[in-house]
Formats: sequence, structure tokens, C-alpha cells
Amino acid sequence: MPKTLSPTDPHLLEAVQRLSRAQKTTGLILIGYGLFVQVVGLLSDPPRTVGGLPFIAIGFFGLIWGDPALLAAAAVLLAFSLIPGVNPAVGVLGPDPVVQLTGVTGLELLIALGVKAVLAFTALQQFLVFRFLYGTERASGFGADLAIIPPMVPNRTDRLARWSRSTGLAAAAGAALAIAFLLTDPAAIGTRVVPELAGALAVTALGLGLGAAFSPTDERPAALIGLGLGLLSYLAAAFVLLRLAP
Repeated sequence: MPKTLSPTDPHLLEAVQRLSRAQKTTGLILIGYGLFVQVVGLLSDPPRTVGGLPFIAIGFFGLIWGDPALLAAAAVLLAFSLIPGVNPAVGVLGPDPVVQLTGVTGLELLIALGVKAVLAFTALQQFLVFRFLYGTERASGFGADLAIIPPMVPNRTDRLARWSRSTGLAAAAGAALAIAFLLTDPAAIGTRVVPELAGALAVTALGLGLGAAFSPTDERPAALIGLGLGLLSYLAAAFVLLRLAP
């Protein structure tokens, strides 16, 4: 029977402090970037009204809660934010403010996208490490001869999984409405606003679902539903926006 580490183990306490620093840094980056996207989006023609909101929301909850699962959501947001930089027509989580303001191309564009790719990869790696601070007693595939890590941080993954499912359902409804607008009245303002909103909800659901599904949770089915609905809704929203592109 493997032993259980003490909650006062200095290595575990140091890991909790590192998690706190990582969440604060990531949260501030997301909020700052989200505000940047919102300002640039509102000044765009046509205006993009919701692209920065998922960054602000996930960054805010990362700051106040510090859940490791939110690092996975941050990684997903940062990864999907690469797409508007490559194809501005897909305005989900966009526009890319750097590309919009500077018009960078070639090597400069690759560098700008590379920075976000590194941030996304870093957040994902941090999630894969810090999720063990939820405790490993219920972890599947964990080495039988390794000491058990006790719960070191509050586990809100059940709530995050339910949020993922609810957000995924909202995203799916929005994506269906966007397709209906596209088929019936492509010139309506809602034909662009609705898929952008659906896509923003979809990426949020995908990120929350990923974080909850790969953490100790009793709501893994809800997390997987949210993850799946988020991915399908994003693809539908992106399809509509591409069809609307001039």
C-alpha cells in the first residue's frame, strides 16, 4: 500500500506556490490580451464584439480560483487565438490585434504567432503537472508504487464540467441559429454576430471540458459532452464565417 504524503510536505507546498504564480501570470496575460482584442474588435469594420470576452472570463476565474483545470482552458484559448492571425475571416476570438494594427506578414507574423503558441504550450504543460495537486488517490494510470498526493487545492472540476456542458449546449444552439441565418438572410447583422458568439462559447466549452475531463472529477461525462459540443460548434461557426467572407 503506497504511503500518502503529508499536506505539509515542503515540495507540495512549493508546488502550490508555483501554481499560484502560474495562475496569476496566466490570468493577467489573458485579461490583458482579452481587453486588447475587445478594443481592436470594436474599432474594426465590421465590429467584432465578443472575441476578447472568453479570455477575460477565464483569466478572471484563474486569478480568483487558481484551479489547475483553468490552465487547460487558457491553453485552448491561446491555441485557437492563432487562427484569426492566419485567417482573419474566422473572427472567433479575434481579430488578432497585432495583425490588425500592424499588418505584419511573413517572418514577423510567424514570430507573433509563435509567441502565442509558446504561451499555449506552456499553459498546457503547467496543467498536466499541477492537476496532480487535486490529489492522486483517484487518479487512473498513476504508478501503484508511487506515494499518493493528498488534495492540496480546492477541486472545482465538477462545477467546471457542468459549465462546459451548459456552455457547449449554448454554443450548439448559437451555431444552429447561425446556419439558419446564413441560409435565410445572409445580409442580416445577426448572421455575423451569432457565429462569433457561438464560436466564443464553443472554445470556452472546449477548454473547460478538456481541463475537467483530465482531472479528478465525478462529472467526466458532462465534461466530455461539453468538449465535443464545443468542437462541433466551433467548426460550424467557422464554416459560417468563412461563407460570409468577401
